[in-house]
Amino acid sequence: MSRSSETELIAKIRTVAVNRRRLLLGATAAGAVVIGGRDAVAAQPARTFALARQDAPKPGGILKVATSTDPVGLDPMISSAYSTALITEHVYGSLMQYDKELNEVSPDLAESVEISEDRLLYTFKLRQGVKWHDGQPFTAEDVKFSMERQKDPATGSPNAYMYAAVESVTAVDPATVEVRFGQVTGPFLAFMASPWASMVPKHVVEAAGDLQTVMVGTGPFKFVSYEPGKAVKLVKNADYYVPGQPYVDELEIQFITDNTSRLNAAITRQVDLVQELAKKDHRQLSSMPGVQAITLESGSCNWAYTGMNVTRPPFDNPLVRQAVAFAKNRRAIADNVMFGLAIPLTGGIVPEWSWAHAEGLQLYPETPDIERAKALLAEAGLPDGFETTLKVSPAYSELAGQAAVDQEALRAVGINAEIVNLEWGTFINDVFGNNDFDLQVCGWGGPFIDPDEFLYPEFHSDQGFNPHLFADPEVDKLLNEGRTTFEREERKAIYDRVQERIFTLAPVAAGTNNVIVQAQQDYVKGFTPLPTGMMRWVREVWLDK
Repeated sequence: MSRSSETELIAKIRTVAVNRRRLLLGATAAGAVVIGGRDAVAAQPARTFALARQDAPKPGGILKVATSTDPVGLDPMISSAYSTALITEHVYGSLMQYDKELNEVSPDLAESVEISEDRLLYTFKLRQGVKWHDGQPFTAEDVKFSMERQKDPATGSPNAYMYAAVESVTAVDPATVEVRFGQVTGPFLAFMASPWASMVPKHVVEAAGDLQTVMVGTGPFKFVSYEPGKAVKLVKNADYYVPGQPYVDELEIQFITDNTSRLNAAITRQVDLVQELAKKDHRQLSSMPGVQAITLESGSCNWAYTGMNVTRPPFDNPLVRQAVAFAKNRRAIADNVMFGLAIPLTGGIVPEWSWAHAEGLQLYPETPDIERAKALLAEAGLPDGFETTLKVSPAYSELAGQAAVDQEALRAVGINAEIVNLEWGTFINDVFGNNDFDLQVCGWGGPFIDPDEFLYPEFHSDQGFNPHLFADPEVDKLLNEGRTTFEREERKAIYDRVQERIFTLAPVAAGTNNVIVQAQQDYVKGFTPLPTGMMRWVREVWLDK
């Protein structure tokens, strides 16, 4: 599930071909690393894909975007809801940013970062002339305050883990920040590119207490108003550091909960962009004149699974869990539940578009291996199968559909699973609050990019997003190594190994990586869809009308 119990769980997606220049990474294996610098931090170059802009941008107008869910508060440090990040990413900025391939990080509010040879000291030089939306200057004191506020347990940030190894933050001068670590943190710059690592204004937080109802950032759009159940309205930040951007004068994000209503909003041109549509509507949308369906075939950050409580017999036996994984009909789920807009997960879960994808890892088939599953049950002392329960919330039709496919597949190997349908809040309380389940169908989603974000929260033994109560010393060791290793090649090797071990032990039977469906009107130009489902680059969108 998403990083917040209030959040929708399965998120977003699309595909793309890219042309881009890379920022200079001045590094050797043993030496200091310097990323960025005055000549390297110009605005990101455009990448080309099927819907890319072809003409010079026309500034002006109101861009109307539809999404499904209201934000769960507006403070980017307190709320980890996906729906909140979809709003705050336009108002706030982070020290770093990902490129449009989600492959490399580059400076954003930072102008450059230098990393010491021992990887324990990061020195950020801040972009000059940046102002908060109220006109106050953005300085090193704001960075120090933001990091310390998020790390402070009193703040209650679910993302405080990003600063777990930080020992001190020092504002050396108004434009320089030093961050010192107690141990190497390989994904730290990736963390600093997250919307959950937004820099916040010290003076506003000290005056208001938090940012749950007010937003003052440095991003391309300024906050105007929020009407719950209807819309958030933002206006162009004329002082944004990228010259000429954003192109539109206003950004209106409308909340349309019902799937059919969002589809109709796209068809009738009530909105210009739709951040998420039901997969069942893709075919209809694709045949409509004047509107373009968007999907990324390489997948998303979001995956669905069947989870097992490894402390309850017989799921405390890995042979039984493997039997469930071999019985799972991933292809039927992808084709029939996800309408062909999903990728069966037969190895690890880090997606195809990621540098950490374990391309050679093949553990389970797309379609059930009934004989193998039965043999595993017999080896576990259960040749006649057993009775169990499978919890799911019909609040998400795709998960309910997956549960029905799972029930049929399990029955074929002798496991009779009674489906228990629960209201969403009850499901969250049972599964993630009380660990009260045998089997459960859910998903994990959010703006995750680094492999640590996919694996550590759900499979490390001391994490709150591990409802299966899975604990394996070797997995913990490898996940810790992945987090405390700096070089990418070494980290990838670690994540290949840890994915193989996790999914061999099978606390979950991974199902599918789920493609998101988005839509834009044919007059919308310059939109860059992302596997995270986020819409960070709407600052480059313009309206050709």
